[in-house]
Amino acid sequence: MKQKDFEFQIAFSFAQEDLKIAKAIAAELKRLNITYYLYTEELTIGRDITKETFQVYYEKSLFGLMMISENYIRKNWAIKEREIMQAVDRNVDHPYIIPLRLDDTQVEGLSPTVKYWNWDNNPSYIAISIYQLIYDILNDKQNDSSSNLVNNDTYNTRTLNKFEGNVNDITFNQ
Repeated sequence: MKQKDFEFQIAFSFAQEDLKIAKAIAAELKRLNITYYLYTEELTIGRDITKETFQVYYEKSLFGLMMISENYIRKNWAIKEREIMQAVDRNVDHPYIIPLRLDDTQVEGLSPTVKYWNWDNNPSYIAISIYQLIYDILNDKQNDSSSNLVNNDTYNTRTLNKFEGNVNDITFNQ
């Protein structure tokens, strides 16, 4: 699957109460030149929000970031987004949904054994992890440890849970 096939590399799905977290991650993604869909930046007056939501999650995005929280599982619109995301099946070797846990809430339809990213109040870590995932997928290097984009092992994406800096503090191989 080629990057050019998608308008957005990642689309956010979250509850309104978690908008501040979504915006923090989006700001870091923007610094990494990752194209993303955040409805607060994309939707305009007069557009059919149901049709637009379906197109974004089903057709226009390489990945969907599901920001899981207690609020997320209770919101009607988030439930619609989740149902669309769970229906995406592109017959590729990578999942479409990237689950990000904001708390310990379980999501109907997602196995509790699925690997999740944890929020840990670190938008840089999430953005860099998304960057690495996209790079690996687009370069067919999902299981190749040599594909790590980060120069310094201290900031290796497998150990970034210790990273508390900003994406500007990291240099990437090109």
